[in-house]
Amino acid sequence: MIGLTVGGRTIRLIKLRTATVLIILLLVPFFSCRDDGVKLGFSSQLSGPGGTPNTIVRNGFVLFIDQYNREAERRIELLVRDDMGRADKALEIDRELVQAGVEAIVGHTTSEMSAASLDFINGEKVVMLSPTSSAQNLMERDDYFFTLYPSNEVLAGKAADFAYQKLGLRRIAAVVDNFNRLYSENYFQQFQTEFEARGGRIISKYEYNSEEDNSFEEIAAEALASDPDGVFIMAASLDTALFAQQLYKERRAVPIVASDWAAYRELIEQGGPYVENIYLANLYADFQPGDEYSRFLDDYFGRYNRRATMGAAIGFETAMVISQALERRKPGEDLKQTLLRESFEGLQGTIEFNRYGDVKREVFIKTIRDGEFVNVE
Repeated sequence: MIGLTVGGRTIRLIKLRTATVLIILLLVPFFSCRDDGVKLGFSSQLSGPGGTPNTIVRNGFVLFIDQYNREAERRIELLVRDDMGRADKALEIDRELVQAGVEAIVGHTTSEMSAASLDFINGEKVVMLSPTSSAQNLMERDDYFFTLYPSNEVLAGKAADFAYQKLGLRRIAAVVDNFNRLYSENYFQQFQTEFEARGGRIISKYEYNSEEDNSFEEIAAEALASDPDGVFIMAASLDTALFAQQLYKERRAVPIVASDWAAYRELIEQGGPYVENIYLANLYADFQPGDEYSRFLDDYFGRYNRRATMGAAIGFETAMVISQALERRKPGEDLKQTLLRESFEGLQGTIEFNRYGDVKREVFIKTIRDGEFVNVE
């Protein structure tokens, strides 16, 4: 069994006889060029107001690919494209990537952009592996779309149960950014269904679009007008931080239940002490010194001089999975079948997909304490 050491971690690859390995090593000096390897596409919104969280996912992905290419004989050539948060652009760049001969497309990082290319990738039989898309209508489909992120049903259900059972909330006001509507509205509906099934109630809902000019002072006033005992906000990290600041100015220290969309370093950096009463469903348990996740955190900080959060981790882990799948694919095998057949090493244990390409993994509740995300459940 051959193991490839990438960034201090050994990933199981393929079986080779000792004699075969010796022959390969002896022949290498006689070749004038290295195997050109395989091409992978990365598609995401990397510009505009929604670009920051996605560039963090890209950074994690690129970190692993660079580590991999320093060790592997068969390099991965990465083609990165910006979908600009537009469905037409997402489809356009995915067409370009397929024409360029990519083995798979890693993306998109929002559900709406992933959905825009579903018919195309299925027609071309090219795998799309999303790090973060989780809208329910992308799940339980026998197609070429895979995701490393749990469904909104799982995430929102975990958050709703925590809000009702552990925080004791009964009357929640909701604020929903409908910019990424396929994801945000689906997440809200799943949360509402699960929360009200337990006996709670969503007493008001305020919708806005983050690409437009918005007054978070007015949004906070609207949310508090119904006198809730908690607030659910479905928005990205910066907006969630700004909203939390306004609640503080209104002198209302109500608990905030947020989504994983907000689980980026920007939430802490922009929210400061005002976001330490936020709770959200997310991936990854607290790390232990010396484990795979802690090594990743060290590597990420060494590369980017910034502490990694969930987005960077899921980008890195997506690269781990797709590289293992490419190595383990049998001659002539569809990459889809490899992903469905195999189990893959992740940052915290094994990653597997069900028969629809939906990931099976654990979800945790996190909050912020002393400027860090920590697990509370």
